[in-house]
Amino acid sequence: MHKPVTPATPPNVAWPRLFEALPEQTLKQVAEARNQLDTAARLCLSLGVSALASAVLLLRHGWWLLTPAVMILLAAIAYRAAVAAAGVYGTAVCAAFDVHRLKLLQLMHIDLPQNLSEERELNETLTTLWERATIPSAEIKYSRTDTDVGLYHQ
Repeated sequence: MHKPVTPATPPNVAWPRLFEALPEQTLKQVAEARNQLDTAARLCLSLGVSALASAVLLLRHGWWLLTPAVMILLAAIAYRAAVAAAGVYGTAVCAAFDVHRLKLLQLMHIDLPQNLSEERELNETLTTLWERATIPSAEIKYSRTDTDVGLYHQ
């Protein structure tokens, strides 16, 4: 799994804001990846708990102990599916950051940075504002009109 292009803003701080700026197609892709992860993780947990419960209940019934063994095997398969789904979900979130991070700035009417170092500096300022709920020492330059929004102007 790769990291987003600009790591200065922690994803857990930026994601709720970026989520609001994502186009519907990207939201669907991220939601689908998250649903696959949730389904596989729940299946793994359910099979694991069921295997444990059935092992306790079937302890004295000989061949019936194959049932929890099969459940453990299925739980292991579901675990591998959950790990794979987590990779897909992580990639979808990283791609959303990489592709749409500037759209968030445009929708907030913040002047776009000219290069990556300016973007990192701006992200550090925004992180200070968002994460710590304090006024950052650096200035945030806002666009004056809606026409400054550029490509994403609606």
